[in-house]
Amino acid sequence: EYLKKNVTETNNDQTLYIDLPKNEQITQLDIELSAQGAANARTTTTFIDQIDTIEVLADGSKVIGSLEPEIWLYQHFLANNGIYAPCGFNNGPSARDMLEFSIYFGRFPFDEQYMLDTSLYNNVQLRIKYTLDIVTNFTTQTFRSNIVMWRPLTKLSPVGFIRNRVVKKETSGTAVETIYHDLPMTYPL
Repeated sequence: EYLKKNVTETNNDQTLYIDLPKNEQITQLDIELSAQGAANARTTTTFIDQIDTIEVLADGSKVIGSLEPEIWLYQHFLANNGIYAPCGFNNGPSARDMLEFSIYFGRFPFDEQYMLDTSLYNNVQLRIKYTLDIVTNFTTQTFRSNIVMWRPLTKLSPVGFIRNRVVKKETSGTAVETIYHDLPMTYPL
C-alpha cells in the first residue's frame, strides 16, 4: 500500500512527517527518494549526502528506528543476503539521483515473527530529514518521495520488532587508537 506516491516537495530543507496507519502490522517500508541534479556536473557529492536522518518514531519519542541513510542501506544489504539496494547516483548534469531501500521491522523481508504492530501506540511516524544543496548541486523543488508499506493479509501474532538505531557515534581525531565501548544491556543484541 502506498503511503506517498510520487509526491514532489516545494521545500528544499525540511523534515517530512508520514503517519503510519493505526492498527496495522507492518513488515517493511520501501523508501524511494530522489532529486533532480543541477545543470552542472556533481563531482564531490551525491544525493545520499542530502538526507540527514530517516526515523520511525512511536508516540513522538519512542525510537523504533533512527539511522543515517548509509546505515539503512547497510541494514537493507544484510537483510537481503548481500544484495545491494537499487540506488541510482549520477554525477551528470541535470540527472535525477535516486535513493531506494527498505526498512525492515523483522530479521528479513516478510518475517512473520517480527513486525511493527502500530496498534500498540497512539501514533507512529516515519520522519525523513533532508536538505537539498540547491546552490550548486540540485535543482530547487525537485525532492520526490514514494513510500510503500507491506503488511500481512491476515493478522498474525508477532513476537515484536527489530530495532535499528545509533547507540553512539564518534569521529576519532587520532590516526591510531583503540576505542572501547560498553554495549547497552537494556535490550538483547
